[in-house]
Amino acid sequence: MPFWIFAIGFWLLTGAVTSAALSSAQPPLPVLPTFAVPEQLSYAISWTGIPVGESTLAVQESVDAEQSGAYHFVSISRSNHILRLLYPVKTRIDSVVEKERFLPIRYTMTGRQGFKTRNRELRFDQASHQVELVMDGVSRIYPTVEAVQDPLSVLYYYRATATMRAGETVHIPVHDRKRPKEIVVTAGPVETVKTEAGTFQAVRLNVKQEEEGLFLHDGDITVWITADARRLPVRMEGRVAIGTVTAELTAYTPRPTSGVNPESTLPQSDQQPHPQPEEQRVGQPGRGDDR
Repeated sequence: MPFWIFAIGFWLLTGAVTSAALSSAQPPLPVLPTFAVPEQLSYAISWTGIPVGESTLAVQESVDAEQSGAYHFVSISRSNHILRLLYPVKTRIDSVVEKERFLPIRYTMTGRQGFKTRNRELRFDQASHQVELVMDGVSRIYPTVEAVQDPLSVLYYYRATATMRAGETVHIPVHDRKRPKEIVVTAGPVETVKTEAGTFQAVRLNVKQEEEGLFLHDGDITVWITADARRLPVRMEGRVAIGTVTAELTAYTPRPTSGVNPESTLPQSDQQPHPQPEEQRVGQPGRGDDR
């Protein structure tokens, strides 16, 4: 995965996260969607201040008649003319998630990264805790864990379930390729974030992977999500071997209506660190061959 793609959000970090031992599995958390349907978020990607690409995230109802009770999440990323000469990138990710339990049904990734075409599909059997991986024309089935998310749905799952109180830590299992892995998200204070799309009060989140990625220098990403009912990811930042990669929100739809107060934030009590920070674990990733 090219280094700048990491900056479009922590939902794409999971391919570089190692498995970690977890406590006993817990049932899925109740999901109260905080995103609009439809919703579209646009981002500008830069490396140490130099524009290198753009990305969009979208939410829509599933158009598949067999999956009418599902959300369809889409992520499209592309390099700009500067990076395209050295490392062309154009990828599309689709995630179909059932609404009732907010569990992924199907995940597909298609497109080019560099001068290679990279396509894969994950088909989730949540009842039997199995995932079918289809890649390079070959289909294989791998075990997974309860309440597992895919690399894109995890973003929306977090937006919908986390309290984002300062000090809260959430562990979420994510399945990509051959095995489930874990990301750990810790909420920090509310900060003022200015982007092309506006000025926001946003919770600073640290997204942890257990080892350094191929391009990320310290293995972590910082994400800012608005402290209001919309839970918009407005800025993402990750260190690479040389410099920093940043994604900033440039536009979003739908805009707030008269019935939504875009300035409303988490209660003041939620903005302060807790004496004993909450910790949530969802599912139980296992270890296995990830070659």
